Amino acid sequence: MPEAPQFSSFQPHTLPGYTLESCIGQGAMGIVYRARDERLQRTVAIKFLTDSAPDILALREARALARISHPNVVPIYDIIEHERGVALVMAYFDARPLSAIRHSANGSVEARVDILSQIAAGIDAIHAAGLVHADIKPANVLVADDGQVKVIDLGIACKHSVGEADGVQQPVYATEAYCAPEKRRSGEDSVATDIYAFGLLGIELLTGTLPSSSTASLNWQRQTAQSLPSSLVALLSQCIATKARLRPDSMAGVADVLAAVKSELVSARIGEQPTRPLTPADASLSATLWRRGNLVLGMVAALLLTSSMGDPEAGEIRRVVIVSPTMADGGAVGEQHAMVLASIDHTLRYWVEQQPEMQLVAAAQTRALPLRGDVIAAATQASDIVLPFVSCGAGQCEVIVERLTGPDWTVTSSQRWTLPFGSAAMMTSVVRSHIADVMGIRARAQAAIDVNEDSYGAFLALYYRIQLQGEQTPEVLQALLQLLDKQRHLYPAYGLLRQTVINVYQDSGESHYLDLAESTLRDAPYEYRQGSAFFVDMFWLALNRGDMTRAGKAIGQAQTRGLDNVEAHDLQAALYLEQGQYPRALEHYQLAQSLRFSARRLYSMALCHWYLGNVNKGQLALEQLRTFMPQDHAANQLLGALYLYSGQVEQAVEMLSLVVAQHPQSLDYNNLALAYMLQGDFEQARSQAQLAVEQSPQNPTWWLNLADTHRTLGAWESAFVGYRRVLALIGEAHSADDWLLVAQARLHLNQTGGALHALRQAFKRAPDNGEVAYIAALIYTALGEYQSAMLHVDLALQADIGPVWFRLPWFAPLCTTAQFREALSISLSECQRLDIASAR
Repeated sequence: MPEAPQFSSFQPHTLPGYTLESCIGQGAMGIVYRARDERLQRTVAIKFLTDSAPDILALREARALARISHPNVVPIYDIIEHERGVALVMAYFDARPLSAIRHSANGSVEARVDILSQIAAGIDAIHAAGLVHADIKPANVLVADDGQVKVIDLGIACKHSVGEADGVQQPVYATEAYCAPEKRRSGEDSVATDIYAFGLLGIELLTGTLPSSSTASLNWQRQTAQSLPSSLVALLSQCIATKARLRPDSMAGVADVLAAVKSELVSARIGEQPTRPLTPADASLSATLWRRGNLVLGMVAALLLTSSMGDPEAGEIRRVVIVSPTMADGGAVGEQHAMVLASIDHTLRYWVEQQPEMQLVAAAQTRALPLRGDVIAAATQASDIVLPFVSCGAGQCEVIVERLTGPDWTVTSSQRWTLPFGSAAMMTSVVRSHIADVMGIRARAQAAIDVNEDSYGAFLALYYRIQLQGEQTPEVLQALLQLLDKQRHLYPAYGLLRQTVINVYQDSGESHYLDLAESTLRDAPYEYRQGSAFFVDMFWLALNRGDMTRAGKAIGQAQTRGLDNVEAHDLQAALYLEQGQYPRALEHYQLAQSLRFSARRLYSMALCHWYLGNVNKGQLALEQLRTFMPQDHAANQLLGALYLYSGQVEQAVEMLSLVVAQHPQSLDYNNLALAYMLQGDFEQARSQAQLAVEQSPQNPTWWLNLADTHRTLGAWESAFVGYRRVLALIGEAHSADDWLLVAQARLHLNQTGGALHALRQAFKRAPDNGEVAYIAALIYTALGEYQSAMLHVDLALQADIGPVWFRLPWFAPLCTTAQFREALSISLSECQRLDIASAR
């Protein structure tokens, strides 16, 4: 097969709107210039095809790149036709090709494995787009000074198949030295041929030598087994296996192994670092950082105080709760006041996170707790509780920070100071100068965050809106993404990003928000991407995408980087919960709870109990949670639903009325409507059901319950409209819940055959479900098959569905059976009164 074509002489014409600056290289199919985009005032790379390369290749590359959005693949901006052919306008990446550094003696094994890991991620993204690169080699990989890697030159990329592409038969090009055996024979490109080329590239990068194809898979490891991790040698040996079927199945698998190798190398390097005291030179470096033109925040460059109680070897880890500050007078919070509150809250939290002997309790665990030391400590197992108080006047604020400790939870230490309005860095520096005295510890040097004043001020403004005000909107998310695009080293902002994007995604259902966040996280600095926090972020993004495989891998990757065992159990439980493996989810939540109690975890455990049919255990968990957080909306919402399910009507009405008063959602209106129906207050039930439909008009369940309230009140036409609306909204049923809704709607529309068919479909999908048994009892009662109805009444009661659910009027015909009256502990006269509503 021919080598990829080279150049003879090629002089591109000037393109309108672009100024060509210099030739920066030549790829397989064209020549690349650095250029200036005069319209957008940015530097770009423009690739012109050689005369010998068909224009269809440029179109193919443009289409290939347009399908890929990944930090390790160069993005394309535009495609331009000119008199000599076609040109691609791409992002300019100030970097050297890997071929220029592969033989260098500089660069640790760790750094080179990181380069390989990024290349693997880029190739995996290309494969995920349905393409193979087809020309993996060092010249087609760019590496920046900071270690960022981009895979380039998709000019000869092709689909996961051989033959014609875009309707044009193309010659097969390759770089001979990186060509897989099967490609030499047949010219076929595949994922496996890319993996082979990657393996050779990896060996060359690590050893400085490209093994000959005849001995590639046999001899190279003999020379390197002593100097490289055995897992890395095994991986690259597998990549260059002569037979394609013996190579790794995918680049994703290769990337996973490389991630583990990186972790192994990082751990080994950290273990080799000597321990030394802080020297005066370190202190002078901090001062130098403070004076730089782009202000490095003094809050992280200063030396901080610490004591022997802060020595991690001197005692147990201290769990610290930071209570968010508020204005003492409760007045309006202006822009400067917001900056003060954000500066105090963020500085306190960031400082605690930096102390190896301390563990910060997440704000979400304490947000709904009352301001009582004993309650906070019991709910979080805190050892220290920090309470900041702020009172502002003209031009300045008075700040008081108190630290409470047990067993009596009285004030152990406090600091009071005046904080004048000013720059974000100045306010933060003042706050940090007092924290160590409050916490009672000695001086410790802190790592610096290199960020300018304007960016840090913008971060604090967003921090106030997100963390202190709970504002998580697309607008805030976009502002956070723009900030991180400019200030990649602003590490605290990445945690805010994950928290915000998940809330925005769950509210909107638009997955492109997850794409934006993942792209930003993957573009974070190397140091951040090596920490457990990065993989926790990736776990939650994958879980919200429904990608359980990636979520599971992220947990393992975070654990290799020091993830706390309790948090690991919580993540594993969340994964099992999302997969519907409720027993395993509950097991992990219980393990985490046994290691460290958390009141917030009780909610997740209650969910598991409910899904497992253990309604009473779910109620007990939520009632325990409410002793700590009586106003917690999610706990009250779920507890109200459990009361409703189990037929505790008075408690359900009380709890759901509280929830509706707090923060009404259509689910809560619907559940309150059902509670009123069980009480026999059908007018109130219809009113609440109408509110549910108005808030969420596309929800078929809400329409069914509204139709039922119309039916109980004798409004038959309105009821029939509602039942027909249910069928229209569901369309083609898939889940057991869908089939149950269809069964009820068809029953009430007198379509008994359709109702029975839908019921059978629901039974196939959820044979042991209490709600399926309840609807079966309803349908068989309406059909006059009382023996079958009673069988399913017993099954529903065994599943903890409350007896009161069978006091609804459509079960009145069962009053003739003693078995029914005994099951409900109801007299004949009481049972007959159910006929009153039924007869309307």
